[in-house]
Amino acid sequence: MNYKREGTDIFLERKVKNGKKSLQKTFAQNFDTQSKTLDQFIKGINHARFNNFGNTKVIWNIAGFINIISFDLKIVSRDLTISETQWEKRYYIRQASLLIYEAINDIFDLLGKDFKQILIKELDTKDIDDKLIDVRKELNTYKTQYFETLKEIRNNSIAHRDNDIFKQIEIIENLSWSDSIEMVTGFDKILSQLGAVMQKIINQGLKDLNELK
Repeated sequence: MNYKREGTDIFLERKVKNGKKSLQKTFAQNFDTQSKTLDQFIKGINHARFNNFGNTKVIWNIAGFINIISFDLKIVSRDLTISETQWEKRYYIRQASLLIYEAINDIFDLLGKDFKQILIKELDTKDIDDKLIDVRKELNTYKTQYFETLKEIRNNSIAHRDNDIFKQIEIIENLSWSDSIEMVTGFDKILSQLGAVMQKIINQGLKDLNELK
């Protein structure tokens, strides 16, 4: 196999090797936070369902959806970062690409008309609207930069596989590990920003959200 491997990759591999224990500890702490946050979202959704709080259910469901994507992406990111063989690295690049590709349009859909109507009816949304606009801009910029790459990886080497093995191998060999870490990190930052906005919405309080207290 003739893997694409540049100076940045070699430098980063050394840096990761030297700091592997610290990285694993940081990832473990992040996983614990994500898990505890998801538990809270699940409790909120169950409470909303039991009491027929429709708006609350929508908001908490969106927040939980974003949390799950972020949680999954962090798992893949850990394995992508600390993996040692070149094939492993490219396997996790492909998994991350599939996850991000599917998530982008799902997020746009979740933040669509129904979500906007709830904000308009239930909240003083000026500050929230501004933050959502910023996140949408970030997401659109990210999509413009990476979507075609994500699409090619997804459609030829992971969700679907080109029947011509040499086409698959060509794509896999030319994946850049360091560039992919940057791509994954960039998307996770957007998810974190969006998660913070959703937490702000929850904290500000829908009319029936007060029932959760």
